[in-house]
Amino acid sequence: MGITTLPSRIGLIRPCLESLLGGDRRPDRIVLTLPDALLREAEGYRVPDFLTDRDWHGGLVEIIRPPRDCGPGSKLLGALATIDEPSVLILADDDVRYRRDFVARFAAAQAERPEGALSGWTYRCNGLTIGQGCDGFALWTPQLDGARAFFDRCVAGTRFVYHDDLWISFYLALNDIRVTEFPATEGSWYDQVHQVGALRNLDGELERTTLTRDGLDHLIAAADMPAARRARMQVRRHAGQFVARPARRVAGRLQRLIDNN
Repeated sequence: MGITTLPSRIGLIRPCLESLLGGDRRPDRIVLTLPDALLREAEGYRVPDFLTDRDWHGGLVEIIRPPRDCGPGSKLLGALATIDEPSVLILADDDVRYRRDFVARFAAAQAERPEGALSGWTYRCNGLTIGQGCDGFALWTPQLDGARAFFDRCVAGTRFVYHDDLWISFYLALNDIRVTEFPATEGSWYDQVHQVGALRNLDGELERTTLTRDGLDHLIAAADMPAARRARMQVRRHAGQFVARPARRVAGRLQRLIDNN
């Protein structure tokens, strides 16, 4: 499994790890990526004792300290750097508590269909299916051989580093890897524990809707692909935007009716 966190959140990560370690199936490893240089916070990590307590986690939590921060996508790129054999890699967020069957069901389902990827919740935006890391993202590592190069070429040094769901989903689409929604049997895969430093709370140019819209345009322009494919992706992007506009207008009218009554 791959997880990352912030200095302001590391002391709050125990409920998440307890839920993963105490589930129906324990992960083979939980790679916790703590970069040395941080993008969002100036203060470094103070690693709590429980993270280094092998009696507590059975040696399954492995902390790695790469020199560079890749934003929330560090949970993918950090874990990949430690994996030598073809494996199912499940990405998770650090601020939630997962269901007991989360790891077991994701691992089994992904192993059955390694040609694709799974996410507990997906949405379509301007022609792209985007998975949600918080709901779980399951991947087959041989399909991720080019993920680091893609990140370095298209994401590093841009504000889109803060939208790992977008760039990971775009990378998969670029490599014809379909992201399929894999919902929980009932309710959600997780319960929220806290919202300290949550990306969803960023605003301005880092607001999630703005990042998604601008990031998709950026990735289509920056990614290495044949011109014909770039043109097809641009057509799908604009067609998706056109289709979404009537729905947004209807939603806006309904909201105005509600507000006026």
